[in-house]
Amino acid sequence: MHAVIRLYSGEGARALFDMLEARKAEVEEVMRGVADLRSYTLIRTATGGASVT
Repeated sequence: MHAVIRLYSGEGARALFDMLEARKAEVEEVMRGVADLRSYTLIRTATGGASVT
């Protein structure tokens, strides 16, 4: 098993997380099609956010 943590900050990071939240249903549909993916989590931070897969 592997885990990947990505941190997003700087110009556009907050807008990215706003867009991902607004299109949550579409993002979930795409992620369900990824073979062997068990979890996808987004976390908002003061400077943007992080994703854990």
